[in-house]
Amino acid sequence: MSEKKRHIISIEKMQDDLRKAFNEKYPDGLESCEEDIKEYHKPSGDSFYAITIELPEDIYLVKIPVERDSFEDVENWLDREGESEIEQIAGSSMVPEAPDDTIPGTKELEDLSSADEEEEKDDIEDSDDGEGEE
Repeated sequence: MSEKKRHIISIEKMQDDLRKAFNEKYPDGLESCEEDIKEYHKPSGDSFYAITIELPEDIYLVKIPVERDSFEDVENWLDREGESEIEQIAGSSMVPEAPDDTIPGTKELEDLSSADEEEEKDDIEDSDDGEGEE
């Protein structure tokens, strides 16, 4: 039995038989092959990511496009994560709510004092009216 031929091919350039084998192995597409993706290093220092698909006569390394995060992307993501954690701790908004200056129970006192003031006004008006009649 002869050794299988090895090939490297881009996912975009797969032939029908290879595409069929890929779909059988990964029915949910690229999302389901994440665990099998491996990084391969070239002698030039560059690298690529690929998965292995084996057919009866050949073995294929199928190149998968992988976006790597830059240092800035990671920092931005971490900053957003920190902000959302603060929001979860503080509430739904980063802007603090204005403090409630009223002391519990003072609303009733305000209502009573305004009622007393109205009674005093009525008393004063009544006494003014009475003085003018005499």
